[in-house]
Amino acid sequence: MALAVVMLVALALPLPGRAAQQQEQRQQQQQEQQQQQHPPLTVDRQFELAECVINVDQAALYIAQAGLTIYAADSDCSPDNLDAPGVNNTERACAADILNVLTSFGWTATYLATAASECAETVNSLATCAADVTWLVTSFSEIATASASIAVDCVKDEASLDRAAERRLIAGVSESLTAEDRKVDIASCVVDVNMAAGYLVRASKQIHDGVKDCPKGDTQGCFVDVNNVISSFAWVIQFLTYAASDCGESALQDAACAGDIADLVAGVTSLNAAAMSLTNGCYPDAQMELP
Repeated sequence: MALAVVMLVALALPLPGRAAQQQEQRQQQQQEQQQQQHPPLTVDRQFELAECVINVDQAALYIAQAGLTIYAADSDCSPDNLDAPGVNNTERACAADILNVLTSFGWTATYLATAASECAETVNSLATCAADVTWLVTSFSEIATASASIAVDCVKDEASLDRAAERRLIAGVSESLTAEDRKVDIASCVVDVNMAAGYLVRASKQIHDGVKDCPKGDTQGCFVDVNNVISSFAWVIQFLTYAASDCGESALQDAACAGDIADLVAGVTSLNAAAMSLTNGCYPDAQMELP
């Protein structure tokens, strides 16, 4: 009788090996349930999340840039400067400042609308269409801003040299800096460096899109990707050249001029991409034949 009781107890107790096996099975089931609830991110989704972060970051940076340009416009567009004798390009500088403020807010709207789609797990068609529309309009504004800036920064005459001694357009550096001006320049320097880094990350995502779209014959998507890559690298050059002027204590007119030219190239290629993306984003059923 005692032997039978011992055998029953032994059978009821789990063996060490069996207990370990059951524990491993439970852990495996829990992992499978977690994977079903939160599947691993694909490479495409990882790039989308990276662009989501960049969109939010650059939207904030463009708001900061708008504020810095408003500070410059307060000087450039003041009646004293506009009416000052011998400074012929102040009106052009004022126009460039105003255009730059509008452009900065336009990119803020574009990147926030893009983030509304990129940050979600499913594509938001309305947000995508809104982003494409603001992208197209802002690209026109970017071209106008770059053109006005070139008229100020790339003209080396007596008027432009006088202008370089005052508040620098966009680059934001003056030859004789006050303490307040220097703080603004340092803020511009931080914005420039972060903008350049953001567009570099954005270019990597756009290259990834191009590698995926171009080989499979997606001519529209490939056209958008190629132009986006060109514009992103052009903006990297623009903001790095602006940083070369902003981060120092003296004006670098040649650097500002080179940045303006890069900005013009970026604006034109961005406009090309925006026009094609608008067709896909707002009219997905429309198909355009490219040469």
